[in-house]
Amino acid sequence: VGVLSSGSIVAGGQANDHGERYIWLVKVGSDGCLEEYSCGLVVTGMEEEVREGAGGMLVYPNPANSTVTIELKEGALSSDGLVVFFNAQGQEVLRKILPAKNRENTFSVEHLLPGLFYIEIKDSGHNTLQQSKLIINH
Repeated sequence: VGVLSSGSIVAGGQANDHGERYIWLVKVGSDGCLEEYSCGLVVTGMEEEVREGAGGMLVYPNPANSTVTIELKEGALSSDGLVVFFNAQGQEVLRKILPAKNRENTFSVEHLLPGLFYIEIKDSGHNTLQQSKLIINH
């Protein structure tokens, strides 16, 4: 359980069943309303590239191993922005600049522990524009 910079609360967990890992995530907004719920995501030992779109943002591969690419829709940022990674407890674990001129940006995630992460794309005023989830599975 953790609190994001937006004031939202996130809670996540996992369960193992016969070699498969089931991961869940709940996000409750600062107003107390359920914003997102994801359940039943299965992570196996199989490497598979999954491209998940969230309002003009693609995050892949997902699950990620050593790097992750974030692809933004053309014109998503009018000036340089930020990508911020939060762990399942809501703690910021990585912050990188997103150049407005780049549609695709690849980042190393080798130093992050395996698990569920929440990604926020912020504009130059630190307003959240896009959000997505990422699983890191080294």
